[in-house]
Amino acid sequence: MKFCRPLSLCGIVFAMVAMLIAYDRGTADRSVLSMAQADPIPAPAAEARWVVDPADPGPDLPPVGRSLFDHVITERQGPHMVYRVPFPFTALVQKIEQELDPADQGSPLKRVLIPLNRSLQRHAAGPDYFTYPRAVVAVDTEPRMRGGSSGLLLKDRLFLGYQEKAEILEVISYNEAAGRFEFQVVRDYGPGKTPKVLYANRALCTTCHQNQSPIFSRPLWDETNANPNVAALLERQRRDFYRFPVHQGVDVPNAIDEATDRANEFSAYQLFWQDGCEQARSPGESIQCRADIFRVALQARLTGFPPALNRSPPYREQLLPRMAAQWSEKWPHGLKLPSPDLLTRNPVDGTAGERARLRAVFEPTIPREPSAV
Repeated sequence: MKFCRPLSLCGIVFAMVAMLIAYDRGTADRSVLSMAQADPIPAPAAEARWVVDPADPGPDLPPVGRSLFDHVITERQGPHMVYRVPFPFTALVQKIEQELDPADQGSPLKRVLIPLNRSLQRHAAGPDYFTYPRAVVAVDTEPRMRGGSSGLLLKDRLFLGYQEKAEILEVISYNEAAGRFEFQVVRDYGPGKTPKVLYANRALCTTCHQNQSPIFSRPLWDETNANPNVAALLERQRRDFYRFPVHQGVDVPNAIDEATDRANEFSAYQLFWQDGCEQARSPGESIQCRADIFRVALQARLTGFPPALNRSPPYREQLLPRMAAQWSEKWPHGLKLPSPDLLTRNPVDGTAGERARLRAVFEPTIPREPSAV
């Protein structure tokens, strides 16, 4: 089990990090709970290693596996799987909803409209920005369990951005086999055309997505239609914006922001799971380490107790010191977690002529400091 799956379990391994650091500082005589609460040693960001290196985006095509988006929109045709991307956009959104099978829970998707956005298609709708806003969709709900199937786990793993005027759909979705997010573009996504699904140029994508995962602005998300002034300008167009609510509160973009924050941590979980346990000369120990982490995670999920309360000898006497030693050897100065957050921007606080201009401070290609070390 080289990659960490499912991440809903593997996320618990990060609860161990503070304990590992505390253990390595010679505090093994403390209780496990005290170790979990200990403050980590501040590490200079310049000496720490990036969890994912913004300068190393990796290959455009998946090294193994395929994106979750592919699993959603491909169908078997004879011996081959072929793309069948529903059009119009409302049909695609509906297909994703059906995949999640929300029953009476309401829509499992979070949706916002961003007329004056910062994507590569930021000028595609000009000057009709409020007639053709960018539509953003995020999945933040787990699938409903149903007989014989657990459904696809799309929560925090599927994000869409649609620009109608450009006839382009941008997709960020997780690849469970490769343990990374894939970047895809659907071109010719318009009436009377056959959509073409391509894996995108990762070097280009990661100039903005420096964390190699989804990004979103910080509160108060004034670019979106949660801003009453943006919503009012959209309403004047008298359009049905893909059945998205035109007026909505900040709870919706906040949910998208939280989904991107959770997605941003996947790469850290994978690094900890893969490299934290890996011992090239002792594959048996590597397997045992991952088995021990999985056992701790499973116990935590089933009991509701965090790993900090796990007092079992295999955990305290074997896994914890083993991982502390690995951490000290591989990441002595810590790890830099990239940031998924862009500065919030209010594009309608000036004159009409100023709205489409993007001040340099809001440019998403500016290198961002890590969100944590």
